[in-house]
Amino acid sequence: MKFTLPLCLLLAAVPSGRCGEFLKFQFAIEGYQTDDRFNEPLSVHFNPRRQEIFVSDTGNHRVDVFSRNGTPLIQFFARRAEVQYPVCAMTNSRGELIVSEMNSSRVKVFDFKGKYLKDLSLKDVVASSEPVAPGRFALDAEDNLYLLDRANARVHVFDAEGKYKLSFGDKGRKDGELWMPADIAVDPAGMVYVSDSISVPVQVFDRSGKYVRGFGKHGQGKTEFSFPSGIALDRKNRVWVADSFRHDLKVFDVSGAFLASHDGVGQDEATLLFPVDLDFDEDNRVLVLEKGANRLKVFSVEKK
Repeated sequence: MKFTLPLCLLLAAVPSGRCGEFLKFQFAIEGYQTDDRFNEPLSVHFNPRRQEIFVSDTGNHRVDVFSRNGTPLIQFFARRAEVQYPVCAMTNSRGELIVSEMNSSRVKVFDFKGKYLKDLSLKDVVASSEPVAPGRFALDAEDNLYLLDRANARVHVFDAEGKYKLSFGDKGRKDGELWMPADIAVDPAGMVYVSDSISVPVQVFDRSGKYVRGFGKHGQGKTEFSFPSGIALDRKNRVWVADSFRHDLKVFDVSGAFLASHDGVGQDEATLLFPVDLDFDEDNRVLVLEKGANRLKVFSVEKK
């Protein structure tokens, strides 16, 4: 862990000027410091308890933590090879840092200082034809952990102590099946939302894994998807999905009705370049992680 000066582009807020004109740029973060930039970051998470932003800086094998205004606070694993290619990182209600790794079948748990505590017991997962390949995950209000399995196209659920509970989402392209699950989110009622880059773009399950509904389709239309990636629910319980290949964000209500989009490919403050993940802070500002630009952008939601 180390503490350094920020690389936070605190630019004046300007309208996005894109579809719907409902996002207003606030600032961008391109790395932990001027000479320490992000390298293919894959996930962003906002911790409402501590008002902190967690970025899984995958190519640099670390997790960077910032204040809600972009000030760097702490950097995990910068000098210790305890994590390799982190896919997702977030903290539970006890302040423990949970990190999934891309190139191993491991999900690691650390204390708030970054000291290793244990691994999630993936060996207890049943009905998996291949070793679990951890992807992104989500925590519900009770600290149950919903882990995407990239190898088996399933969701594995663990309780707050890390004990395996159940799995759902057989591999396929029909309702209730997953093919290339990209991200996962849980709403306050415990409903589970899964984005899939190849199959049904968004599917909703209850906490027991029962399929409830799905929405979206792949195509060239404005409301359709090319490659869905990150998914998150805002403070008004609207569903936002980052479409990496379209370089845009799409917004739906929980029933799947299309509401709005923010599009435009580029590297200026109004546009996006291969967005891969997103989350929301307490003020309902959307945090958008761009893999193509190695950058995190923060927008306020103005109209929709």
